[in-house]
Amino acid sequence: MMEALEWAAKRGVREVVIRYDSQYAACMTRGEWKAKVNKVLVDQCRKALGRAEGKGCRVGWMHVKGHSGDKWNDRADRLADEGVGGAPGGEDGGGGSAAEGTGGTGGPGRVRGIVPDFRAKGGQAGPREEPEARVGGGVRWVTYQQTTTGRVEKALTRFGVLNIPTPKQPMAAPELRRRAKGLMARVRGEAVRGEVSMARAAGASGALAEAAAGLASAEAQRREIARGRRPDVVMRVDCDINTEGLEAYAAGGGGGAAGTKAWRQVEAVVAKAKEVGPGRARLRIEYAYSPMGRGLVEAGHCTGSRVYAVGVDPFKGWTKGLRGAAMHDMGWECDDDAAFVAARGAMVPGGSRITKKFIEYREEILAKVGDRLFGAHGSEVARREWVKRIFAAYDNDATLEGWAKKTQGEHGGRRMRGMRLWVGEAAGGRGEEFVPEEYWKAQQDSTEWMWENAGEDLREYVTEARPRATEKARKGLWKSYVQQEAEAAGREAKVRWAREEGVTVQSIQHDCVIVGRVGPDAADALEGAAVAEEMSRAVTEAVGYEVTVKSKWCEEAGAIVWAD
Repeated sequence: MMEALEWAAKRGVREVVIRYDSQYAACMTRGEWKAKVNKVLVDQCRKALGRAEGKGCRVGWMHVKGHSGDKWNDRADRLADEGVGGAPGGEDGGGGSAAEGTGGTGGPGRVRGIVPDFRAKGGQAGPREEPEARVGGGVRWVTYQQTTTGRVEKALTRFGVLNIPTPKQPMAAPELRRRAKGLMARVRGEAVRGEVSMARAAGASGALAEAAAGLASAEAQRREIARGRRPDVVMRVDCDINTEGLEAYAAGGGGGAAGTKAWRQVEAVVAKAKEVGPGRARLRIEYAYSPMGRGLVEAGHCTGSRVYAVGVDPFKGWTKGLRGAAMHDMGWECDDDAAFVAARGAMVPGGSRITKKFIEYREEILAKVGDRLFGAHGSEVARREWVKRIFAAYDNDATLEGWAKKTQGEHGGRRMRGMRLWVGEAAGGRGEEFVPEEYWKAQQDSTEWMWENAGEDLREYVTEARPRATEKARKGLWKSYVQQEAEAAGREAKVRWAREEGVTVQSIQHDCVIVGRVGPDAADALEGAAVAEEMSRAVTEAVGYEVTVKSKWCEEAGAIVWAD
């Protein structure tokens, strides 16, 4: 791109159209994105654009889908592959060979003396299967109010109906009947108070009696216990991997500090994948709830929970750069903005004002707290990350100054206590005060509120599931899982939206969902805005409170180097 602009400037060309497949390269050159790596090269590209336009050249931009059979795009890729060992200028390429930059012997794909083999060896991939979104999700205290009757109706197993965490050994039948009778009494009380209808109460009582009778024999209990030990897959995702992106990352020296072990791990993962086409491989990943999350769902306490890869997570331990290379140019990464904070603000009446203030001015707060605590130590990005971790710890009930004992930037003994910020002026308003200590206290109070309003069934279940835990630990555990319920409702809404729109789901992680190319002009900024807007609407409707989904094209700045 830089060479093309220099050519146009030197020859006095009046009009030129840059046909690019890399949104990253185009946005960086136009100054629309901020460079975090390749800064020298980005600066050179921007100066080349300025020289061309300064000489009266009108520069147009047109996106070309990569690896789509376009004659000239394919030729550019071949030329880039040939020239990867001698990238022009810049801090990443230098003036020497790839061997000088990576410690290897030069040539594409060579990293620290090894040549990674990113070939899929699992055979040819079959037709793609899209994940099914679960129905019936909700968010406690927002879209539904829990009752014993409602919990029994949602329960998925007999032990779950009886509000019993799946035991390791069979229980005595009289104890099961005693549990059922106690829960029936609660159901009757709900009907008498008018909280549920008589018909629903009768149905719940019948389900409790049936569960106790169905587990009366030790053999029946052993079958249910054995079933509980097997993974219960709740979602399957066909995850496409950009092997060309990984090869380009390796060729540019990316991830060199990770060492040979990291590359061998990536090779092993890709080797198990199936080939989709040139530069593409596919892994089918199965997801399930954690044991505690599964138990809470099966007992009807939650409608969903966070999901984890069954067995060994194939991407566990991968650096951000490696993940970026694997997902490069694959689609839109759609993530909720301040997911747990927003959920908690909707669930808990107290502290909602300061929580909403934190969400509204989050970036400004993170920046100002970073400046107050760490001064000029570390980069702006590093300070933001440190402060983000501090507030995340507050969300999980850490002490006010506990962060200072952890590995953070140099804070010079500065503390959160007593800090007062003025925020909102940059947004065009009059501004208002934000006190971090008040936010911290609101999170402590929210934990107490969630436990007190969880109901007897939930408190009994968590106590029985974690008999050795302190009450504080039990409260924190419940807070985490009830927020995961909101996360799950949002995740399912994103998957459901993708299926309705005919868009592929490439990967999931917590509330983040990566969806494939939507329209013919992938990576177009307007398309990204439309995806974010539509997903925000779908998630907001599902969870019952306002959620802002942010979309970002899968093109990690540090993952590409010279790929394009």
